[in-house]
Amino acid sequence: MPVETTKRGKKVIYGKVTVNGRTRTMICATKKEAKLWEDKMRANPEWAHPKEESTILTTLSWASQYLDAMRLRGIADSTYDEKRDAFATLFAEGSEVLHDTPVEMITVRVAYDCLKARRQTGSGYAANKVRKNLSAAWKWGTKYLGLAKDNPFAEVEKFPEVRKPRYVPSVEDFMAVYSAALTAQDQLMLLAFLDTAARKSELFNLRWEDVDLANARLLLRTKKRSGGNLELDWIPMSKRLLAMMREHARSPLGEYVFMWFDMAGQPRPYKHRLHWLRTLCRRAGVKAFDIHAIRHLSATLQVKGGLSLMAVQGMLRHRSATTTNRYLHQLTGVQAALDTVFRQEELPI
Repeated sequence: MPVETTKRGKKVIYGKVTVNGRTRTMICATKKEAKLWEDKMRANPEWAHPKEESTILTTLSWASQYLDAMRLRGIADSTYDEKRDAFATLFAEGSEVLHDTPVEMITVRVAYDCLKARRQTGSGYAANKVRKNLSAAWKWGTKYLGLAKDNPFAEVEKFPEVRKPRYVPSVEDFMAVYSAALTAQDQLMLLAFLDTAARKSELFNLRWEDVDLANARLLLRTKKRSGGNLELDWIPMSKRLLAMMREHARSPLGEYVFMWFDMAGQPRPYKHRLHWLRTLCRRAGVKAFDIHAIRHLSATLQVKGGLSLMAVQGMLRHRSATTTNRYLHQLTGVQAALDTVFRQEELPI
């Protein structure tokens, strides 16, 4: 007999069947759907005679085991946070999915309701990001936890997205922001982002042991690879970046190149700089842009300056090289070209 109840102020209808002392339930959209499901389960009672007892996997257990596995894999903190937030959406207020809900009760309709709610409170892009992460978690569960191969999140169609093109600042706006920076370290960080096309985490995690002043190069570390594997890449420094880095190396604050002081006066490496660049843009009186936009500007300047697409690809590190020799060959001559691209007349730093 279909059951209608209320959970978290929301009406929930589910079918319920008991055979040989074993009970199965299924969340349904209507009582009619629940009745059809009950009839189907009674007509095929094999599920009530399992060869051995099995433990019911709850959604909380699935989420916890997946996130623990991702942490062990060593994925970037931002990627981990994104996956954790996806599960927070699944368990959000008003959702019919509770911590103790069996994973087998998550149907395509339940998945759709979860993603639709995220779309209504955010955007199509936000909903699709949750869909991508929960779909990946389900796929992992299929392999390691015995989840059904039919992935309910993958079966939900993507929501329409309205994406605005990323604003890339002009050289003049970048220079205005550079001039608005109050410390030599902030100016060095801005210049390093421009001249190396580094990602935010790559410079925040840059240690002095990664700085080779003798050979004018930096060792950048990234986990933006399949499987979260850590990849190390030597990137050449332009002459102006090398000069500023040498000056900065005279009074290091700790093992990291870029550090800030906490309330106790202790130097700490950066993990986030949420309002730093926006504040500089406002101070400089230019349209706001983010750190990743500097990476775009760097790539644009490299192409306009005559670097080959292969060399630019090597600087951006969009794909890993198969061998170290091949990668070094790919960057042959880039250091000299960088000095031409970022020439003093165009960027008077």
